[in-house]
Amino acid sequence: MKRTRRAVALLLALTVSPTVRLPAQGFPATAPRPTPLTPVHFPPFKEATLANGLQLVVIEHHEQPVVSVTLPSAPADLRPGGQGGASDLAAELLSKGTDSRGAEQIAATIEGVGGSLSANSGDDFLTISAMR
Repeated sequence: MKRTRRAVALLLALTVSPTVRLPAQGFPATAPRPTPLTPVHFPPFKEATLANGLQLVVIEHHEQPVVSVTLPSAPADLRPGGQGGASDLAAELLSKGTDSRGAEQIAATIEGVGGSLSANSGDDFLTISAMR
């Protein structure tokens, strides 16, 4: 009984006492000074146009074993008959296998050399990345 009274008294003390209020953090009176701009140096690149009209921009960086290809496609409103989805289909099928190699064989070959392969698509692009 004595324990029950103590528990009730403690409970009442905790619920009746005012809550602890933290002081509001004010905003500074003046804005911080901007940091100085640093120049941006782009790597050298090569441009070429293939016979089919595809324009290439190649940036070589031999320290990073990555190949990334971004292929633009016509926006949906310019496609004949509103057809679309070719880039989605290409991205989806890239790792699904071929007539001569199944998806598991492709994945095992890529992983066997410590690589990775991915593809993403949007309304007007297809990006394929391969790393090793």
